[in-house]
Amino acid sequence: MGLNTKILEQDEGFRLARRMLLSVKAKNVISPKRALTASRDKVRNEASLKDRSVRGLVEIYKRISEDRLRSMISSDRELRRFEYEMNALLKNVNEDATVVAVELSVEGELPSDKEIDLLADLLNNPRFDIVIVPILPKVKLQDYLRFLKRFLRACASTTFFPVLVPAVPHYSIRDVNLLFKELPKFSLDLGFIAVDFNGGNPISQYSFVSHVVRRANLLSREVNKPVFLYALNLKHGKATKKQEVIPAKDLLIFAARAI
Repeated sequence: MGLNTKILEQDEGFRLARRMLLSVKAKNVISPKRALTASRDKVRNEASLKDRSVRGLVEIYKRISEDRLRSMISSDRELRRFEYEMNALLKNVNEDATVVAVELSVEGELPSDKEIDLLADLLNNPRFDIVIVPILPKVKLQDYLRFLKRFLRACASTTFFPVLVPAVPHYSIRDVNLLFKELPKFSLDLGFIAVDFNGGNPISQYSFVSHVVRRANLLSREVNKPVFLYALNLKHGKATKKQEVIPAKDLLIFAARAI
């Protein structure tokens, strides 16, 4: 089963401000919806909240170093340890849609084919609903596109259970524009796009947000499907506290973690 999006309601004054229905694997989520963070720390584990009104999306965010990836290739014990960590994060996830994001730290060369194959296997958990293609910080766009092609080839070589969706790393507006032009060439579900805010907030990055929304809107017309924008590494920050605005409406972006 794939991923479906549907516009439920649009604001009369702001046409792109809207409520959307996201359906994946028989699970339904209505935006705007703040994703709950799954954590092994009991204090920070928002996935344990019982109130159904705040539930719907659970995010699992994992940072992996290239050294750890290599250690899992050479050690079954390290591999089992990682699998245990991921399954532990799913403990409190029931009817919620799970969104999984991985940040892979690389130094110098891109990961080898063996490392990319393992990365694809690590993300191929049947209980994951949506998997955002890995983000490689500090990797230039052209290198990232080469990695993306190889990663998707690895996923296609097995029975991959989650829905694969694209990520927009925190690139310059020029590179974001180039990335959006390339996205339709990849075997990804373009009804859901994750945008990396790199620890910033949408108000202070308003030009970045405006451009992403414009490109997503153009892509939506191209693929004839509403695009659900999901924010990664987003913080409200001082700008949001000082200004009487609602990011999701005033900036025309319904990012799951912006509310």
